[in-house]
Amino acid sequence: GVFPQDFSILMTIKPKAGAQSFLLSVYNEQGIQQLGVEVGRAPVFLYEDQHGKPAPEDYPLFRAINLADGKQVDSFYIFDLCEGFCSKQIEHLK
Repeated sequence: GVFPQDFSILMTIKPKAGAQSFLLSVYNEQGIQQLGVEVGRAPVFLYEDQHGKPAPEDYPLFRAINLADGKQVDSFYIFDLCEGFCSKQIEHLK
């Protein structure tokens, strides 16, 4: 099948302090991970379309966000990736 060019992922999570693990993994028919969301000290968004793009070195990394710091707060945070906060462009095959 064809991997969608435009999609969104919304998660509400509360990982344990120090956790680093995949929350979501989607594999193709050949067993290759095409979509993955790893949470923890350095969250990773893994994405690969049916053409093998982007290359692993071009996966978006979010080093400035620690989702497993164990802190509980009485407020909320909004990270607007469209405004450039800890975001990286994903190149699509044209």
